[in-house]
Amino acid sequence: MRSRLRWQSLTGLLLVLALAGCQQGASTPSSASKSSGAVPSAPGTSTRATAVIMGDPPHFEGRYNPNLGSVPGLDALEEMVNAGMANFNENGQLRPQLAGDVPSLDNGLWKLLPDGRMETTWRVRPGAVWHDGSPFTSADLQFTVALGQDKDLAGFGDPIYPLIETTALPDDRTFVVTWARPYVDADTLFTRIRGLPLPQHILEGPYAADKGSFQNLPYWSDGFVGTGPYKLHELVRGSHAIFDANDAYVLGRPHIDIVEVKFAPDANTMITILLSGATELTLGARISIDQALQVQNSWPDGSIIFSPGGWLTATPQFINPTPALLLDVRLRRALLHAINRQVLVDDLLYGKTDIDEAPISSADKDFAEVRSAIVHYPFDPDKVTQIMTEVGYTRGAAGMFQDSAGNRLTIEARTNNQLDTQVKAAEIVTDMWKQAGFDINEVVYGQQRVADHEYRATRPAFEILGFNLPAESFALYHSRQIPTTENNWVGVNRTRYSSPDYDALVDQYFVTIPHSARMEVLRNIVHLYTDQVVLLPLAYTTNHVAVGNRFKNVTGRGTDNTEGWNAEQWEYSK
Repeated sequence: MRSRLRWQSLTGLLLVLALAGCQQGASTPSSASKSSGAVPSAPGTSTRATAVIMGDPPHFEGRYNPNLGSVPGLDALEEMVNAGMANFNENGQLRPQLAGDVPSLDNGLWKLLPDGRMETTWRVRPGAVWHDGSPFTSADLQFTVALGQDKDLAGFGDPIYPLIETTALPDDRTFVVTWARPYVDADTLFTRIRGLPLPQHILEGPYAADKGSFQNLPYWSDGFVGTGPYKLHELVRGSHAIFDANDAYVLGRPHIDIVEVKFAPDANTMITILLSGATELTLGARISIDQALQVQNSWPDGSIIFSPGGWLTATPQFINPTPALLLDVRLRRALLHAINRQVLVDDLLYGKTDIDEAPISSADKDFAEVRSAIVHYPFDPDKVTQIMTEVGYTRGAAGMFQDSAGNRLTIEARTNNQLDTQVKAAEIVTDMWKQAGFDINEVVYGQQRVADHEYRATRPAFEILGFNLPAESFALYHSRQIPTTENNWVGVNRTRYSSPDYDALVDQYFVTIPHSARMEVLRNIVHLYTDQVVLLPLAYTTNHVAVGNRFKNVTGRGTDNTEGWNAEQWEYSK
């Protein structure tokens, strides 16, 4: 297995190196949107660094213009040009940004009220200003909440906004939110994952005048004004964007004066630009681990930061599965015992990640507190045989499991060809299941069915896939998230698992604010989830950030943080 994967990496690398020789500097501007003039700087005095993203961002707000689509790395650019009251650091913890402090029970800015409601208070740091010099005030926060609660603005909402009962502005720097009920993530209100603050003084007039064209304003692209460490200086669609250091950034002026971000149309071109020496930093690089290792092994001018990125899973079906025995937890346990997940980590992921066993990332700040609640399923062929005997199956011809009538236990395992890692993982897992005695029907479907939610939701048994690991990912398996005809098959509970006990625990988690009490609820969630094998977790996938040797203080990409979370701290030596 390893030899085959290494050979694919080598042939891909040869192609990339060949492209590097002929494409350096091939990017051609298609249109200039902000300024076509040179960046004002004194030769020899300004520090200028170059990064690359895989795509051509049409805007600089990831949440507020969904009709324009998402671009890998857009979230990092968003954190460069705009700021939240708080943002997530490399450890997944909130750090105050435009706010002086993140609300908490300890500092008194988060209060549980006697009537069951809740209150959070945000205080704006002194000196916080927008890029145009206008003061950043609590009125901007109130305006942002109003947009989030406006049902006429598709894309501006978030599940957090309906929980807000009232808001108050005691003064220009204080914003008080009263919540209809406790909600554990109230401190994420003005972060990138919920929607960063927006400038009332720029957007209120157009919003009042014409909601229909609000999302098409120049503000979202070449006219963008934020509060982040960098200001947009130039946007040339199809080519690049240039950002200047924000002298008035509330956490201090960035160390790098100018950052140019090149736009690459695909992964191969991104790697070509990197290896050619035209850039030294990738943002939001959506490349495979094989491609990341190609760069690692052939780029003496930098290195790759590997960090946990998402899940590889075998997702069972809990509604009318075929075989029906899949609803018996013993079969799911047997199938998990039949997978040598260390082989996946070693041969598919080159030992750069870990086995996954729980509905919470091993990199999560709370993982250590719930680790002991995990039910483990180590690779154990003897255990597989024991469990299958208990459910009435014995080995027949060729060692395959069969029932008393001689019928084999046939299980379908689907995957799609959208990600090469998924296809390879499916090959490894299904081969292990076959060796264990299960009759597996392998199905690989194409790109045209990826968006067919009904086809995917109503599969007979398993789908083997990789997906991003969101914070509090255990909440995905609440019954209200089940895709059905009624919700047009868009629920995120891919397993279609339903359990009143599990739902009650998840609901309890989100209203339990004290940390110690919340961790006890989380332990119960983790235990139930792993005991009942709601999902067959395989391994963590990786995020990849290519960082040149001349850069300092650039960190990896995590569940909630991007490479840009601390852009003001980046350093670059000439």
